[in-house]
Amino acid sequence: MGTFVLIIVVLAIAAGVVWLVRQHRAGSARELDDARHWVERLGGADGDGHGPAARPAPAVGSATGRSRDGVP
Repeated sequence: MGTFVLIIVVLAIAAGVVWLVRQHRAGSARELDDARHWVERLGGADGDGHGPAARPAPAVGSATGRSRDGVP
């Protein structure tokens, strides 16, 4: 009788661990989908690195804030 109870307890713990792992994976996938949604919504790259966020900004002036002709 004691062995039967031990087997039931071990199976219940194993089932709980499997359930927790699946819940964690589902939550991670949901968070990733949410992040992708917001990147697309805010104009980020389209997944291959060629979206607006992947393009460099045009250079204006220099590090001093002045253009080449000396006019700020």
